[in-house]
Amino acid sequence: MVAEFEAVAHASWCQAPTNRRGPRPQTLRAATSAKIPTTFFVVLETFMRVDISGVKPNSTFESLLRTVGFVVIQWAHCEQSLELLVNTLFREFGGNKLPGRKRMPKPISEKISFVKECTAQIPSLASFKAEIDALASDFDAVLQTRHNLIHGALSDTPVFNGVFTFIRLETHPDIHEVKESQYDLKEFPTLEAALTRLGAKAPKLARKVFAARPNHP
Repeated sequence: MVAEFEAVAHASWCQAPTNRRGPRPQTLRAATSAKIPTTFFVVLETFMRVDISGVKPNSTFESLLRTVGFVVIQWAHCEQSLELLVNTLFREFGGNKLPGRKRMPKPISEKISFVKECTAQIPSLASFKAEIDALASDFDAVLQTRHNLIHGALSDTPVFNGVFTFIRLETHPDIHEVKESQYDLKEFPTLEAALTRLGAKAPKLARKVFAARPNHP
């Protein structure tokens, strides 16, 4: 089944100009599925096919590249919605008055922690607490896999049965720590489903909270 989500751009939260061709940003919609191509992806496949030198079509390595590409694009969509939620909580709901929160958080882990702090300490968010906390948990659930795939580098460990090994340098104040992780291509359907659900939930909740901001009827 093709999963639909609404693409939310920052411009859609502002007074976007209307004297342009095509739909306004807040009405843009996209559909994505790794199994059933939509018209949009059929067009991409037909007119924008990219062949990568040295990569055999339909190979295990090409499957990895497709996986990473999906994660990059879908995660950006998800995190942008989280960013808009953070901005609303910080500027409109008093998140900037919480202890140690004079500036909006930048790292993804800090954004997740921040929204949890807001629901725990800001009474006016009581009606959104369950949804925001659930969204934060959904981000947490896929965060480490995303980090490993995006920030890790492929090692020269032989690939066996679709399992790739990545190494990542984790920065500490005075040292770099080498961390190794493995990614099994057979896990992609689960990862895809989680990111697609997240991509549907995050913008809807971000817009819902934005619409309920205090002193803005």
